[in-house]
Amino acid sequence: GPIGSFLGTYLSTFVLWLYNTLGFIGVAAFAAVMPFVIMTGMHGAFVPYLMQMLTVDPLYEPIFFPALIISNIDQGIAALAVALKTKDTNLKSTGFSTAVTAVVAGVTEPAMYAINLKYKTPMYGAMIGSAIGGCVAGLLKTAIYAFAGASSVIALPLFVSADKPNNLLFMVISVLVGAVATFAATWVLSKPEAANK
Repeated sequence: GPIGSFLGTYLSTFVLWLYNTLGFIGVAAFAAVMPFVIMTGMHGAFVPYLMQMLTVDPLYEPIFFPALIISNIDQGIAALAVALKTKDTNLKSTGFSTAVTAVVAGVTEPAMYAINLKYKTPMYGAMIGSAIGGCVAGLLKTAIYAFAGASSVIALPLFVSADKPNNLLFMVISVLVGAVATFAATWVLSKPEAANK
């Protein structure tokens, strides 16, 4: 308990410093590297930080969770692009199913390990798109005002705010920009011969 509280305080201070120093670039960087944060299990270390941000001033969180949602959705979009581009029926089926899992449930490991990391270029596409989506989210100053265990499209209501009525709309725009950029980057970077192995 006490260790988590101290960790949350220090992590909050660091992330806020990052946000205040780098601004939208901090959100973009977080979104781009989020798959590797998830792969190492370090995303769990941010729970005390999230609790700290949402229970004491400023009562919102503007960097980690927006980046997490954008990154998770983009992992699915990259898998979707591969599924639509490939002629391999097994890969197509895997791409569609893992895309739904990432976009709807926020569970990205199937998409990451079965497609994006395996073929490399989809991971690059997702990172590019996530950085662009994160950049937009940072510029529009999106933030969550509540906490939930989901980190996918079903978590978008966390961005509803009476103080910032356009916050949800701005996050939806950020997600859409990231998704389009991810799809385009993955489509261009993905090599059909690699996807058809």
